[in-house]
Amino acid sequence: MADTLTEPCSTDLTWDEAHHRLIPLLRANDFTNAFYILGEYVGLIGSLAACAWLYSAWSSGRLPTAGFLPSSVFGCRRPDSSPRVCSG
Repeated sequence: MADTLTEPCSTDLTWDEAHHRLIPLLRANDFTNAFYILGEYVGLIGSLAACAWLYSAWSSGRLPTAGFLPSSVFGCRRPDSSPRVCSG
């Protein structure tokens, strides 16, 4: 009967122990974040350049409309999804 009244042995952390271990993860590291931001801008600039090239090729008749439309839709959707995908 005495064994049932004692506190159970648990490997769970208390809130204070867990919070203490999480503090280093909450600190911003701007140097690391710069690589993610740079990656987003490189992708956005590449997408803009590809869209400009596609439009130029389509308007000069080098690219048919059937090839331009799917590519332009992808080119417009790429910058829209970039911040949600690449953000660190």
